[in-house]
Amino acid sequence: GGRGGAGAGGAGLRGLAPDGHGDEGATPHLNAVLAGAEGLGELRRSVRRRCGLWQVTDDLADNALLVVTELATNALLHVGAPVTVTVRLQPRGLRVEVHDASSDRLPLPALSSLHTPSGDDLDEIVAELSGSGTTGRGMLMVSGLCDSWGVAAEPEGKTVWASLSTGGQGHEEAADL
Repeated sequence: GGRGGAGAGGAGLRGLAPDGHGDEGATPHLNAVLAGAEGLGELRRSVRRRCGLWQVTDDLADNALLVVTELATNALLHVGAPVTVTVRLQPRGLRVEVHDASSDRLPLPALSSLHTPSGDDLDEIVAELSGSGTTGRGMLMVSGLCDSWGVAAEPEGKTVWASLSTGGQGHEEAADL
């Protein structure tokens, strides 16, 4: 598992690149390393600022903020710090990527629009979403806000990604998953 807490010096967000270095709008990505949950506010402000520089629509920026917050919070809650967040400007929208050090804590794939739950999957989802639980609904929200999302296993952890288009919400065929 990962480490919890704020990291050295209590810094919540470090490695924010390339903010503050010349014409940051010309750079088609934003990278940040979260050392703890206290960095989420600064991360959201940086994403909002970058979306403004990239001149994306307000709706796309709002959706990206929700997705970034949900994915980063999930990684911090379920795995711990550090968590690396990347937001990339793409020709038709934005791609959000959140990397953590765990390869065994995966988002519930049954909440993806690409999978129809049945059997044990459905029982797990019903148990997770029923009652007074305060977690378990975030990936359903992410699925509704983005065109596609998925998980890429890596040698040292995983990256949960989401693609959001300038055309707004809606699910495209995701044949490349």
